[in-house]
Amino acid sequence: MLSALGKLLKFFIILIAIVIGITYFTGTEVSNSDNQESINKTQQTTSNSSTSVTKTEAKPDRWWEKTDKYAICYGRVTQAHKDNGLHDRDRDKSIEIKKELCKIAATSTTGEGSFWIE
Repeated sequence: MLSALGKLLKFFIILIAIVIGITYFTGTEVSNSDNQESINKTQQTTSNSSTSVTKTEAKPDRWWEKTDKYAICYGRVTQAHKDNGLHDRDRDKSIEIKKELCKIAATSTTGEGSFWIE
């Protein structure tokens, strides 16, 4: 009985560690790409003109922002934020929420966020 509880406890600890790891690395991945872009810009401005090195910036592909679903969702969430006052109180947070929510709605294959599109 105790060995079964020990195994179960060990399983939950490992599961929690995995979730924390995924959360940590997912959060830092975004900031690393921002840092990489600034590093690329700095390297481009400091490179010598005698050296012909071609450097390109890594730009994220944001194809979903050009879809009709994204536009519909963005408009409806904007209206909801205006109605509840978030649009005026914390505009940066409002934009951040709209971008993430509408990205999910526009790219979902399981119907997540479809409330804002229908």
